[in-house]
Amino acid sequence: MMHLKNTAKRQHYVPRLLLKRFTDSKEHLWVFDKWERKTFESSIEKVAAENFYYNYKVSGVLRTLENELTGYESKASIIIDSIVENNSLLSLTDDDKYKLSEFISLQYLRTPFAFEQTLNFYDQLMSDLSLKGISPEQVEGYEELTDESLRLWRLSLLSDFKTFTNHFYNKTWFLQASTPTSPFWISDNPISFQNSKRKGERSNIGLEVDGIEVYLPLTKDLTLVLWCGDTTKYICEQYKLMEKELEFKKSHPEQFKYIENVYNCIINGQVFACTDSNVTNLNSLQVKYSSRFIFSSNHNFSLAQEMIDSQPQYIRQR
Repeated sequence: MMHLKNTAKRQHYVPRLLLKRFTDSKEHLWVFDKWERKTFESSIEKVAAENFYYNYKVSGVLRTLENELTGYESKASIIIDSIVENNSLLSLTDDDKYKLSEFISLQYLRTPFAFEQTLNFYDQLMSDLSLKGISPEQVEGYEELTDESLRLWRLSLLSDFKTFTNHFYNKTWFLQASTPTSPFWISDNPISFQNSKRKGERSNIGLEVDGIEVYLPLTKDLTLVLWCGDTTKYICEQYKLMEKELEFKKSHPEQFKYIENVYNCIINGQVFACTDSNVTNLNSLQVKYSSRFIFSSNHNFSLAQEMIDSQPQYIRQR
């Protein structure tokens, strides 16, 4: 934490180091607004940011987290530049991986979406108390929420970032590449989750849940993938079994090719070449996990429009 000094007024919760990698030829972003259902063009300075987002007051003294976060972003930017330039994770040292894990953790915790999830738990607790005939004032230590207490609460989420850092660091990392016709999107909440292994089950999303998959778009062409150890172990075991079964490879060539490709990504650092269907899936996660805005290098947001038309729960407004 630092005193205010030479601190930017406009403070990003998705940093420019990411946003700039999704721009068009004019270095602008195309934006889809889920609330208003409209598309517009914008500079990166005007999106995923709020005035004084990281500023707060303690004992009447104004302070900010902006400068400290900028330090983490600067380290991550150098590492992401290297990944993009080499189109590979192979040159990453353990220290690079840890620094990037710190950045991912902070990115995960600092968005409006992260705080909305916390407030949803709070709302549920208040509702449960009300159903039991208990007023909040009867709870020891209860204080009425104010704008300033909400701000402090939101910023306090960042205090847990080291714990989350370790979760991200310990996953298996590899890269996925988009197709020439289907670029990756990013949103106002870039870290998204999926669990293909336990699809349809309740409580199947969580950093320690078996089968969890984590995705962070790095550019319109590359997404960083973080998979749990059990999933990667299963993939490797399946590949070694299938490799010996000539009949299976002949009768199920597509299934074997997929397993072989993922295996080579995990073991040999190859980049997984997505199909248009793969890209659609990852972009749909950006729609699902965003609070309001999705960003792209082009103006085609038909997928986002279709998703919110068919599943209005993806439009989040408190």
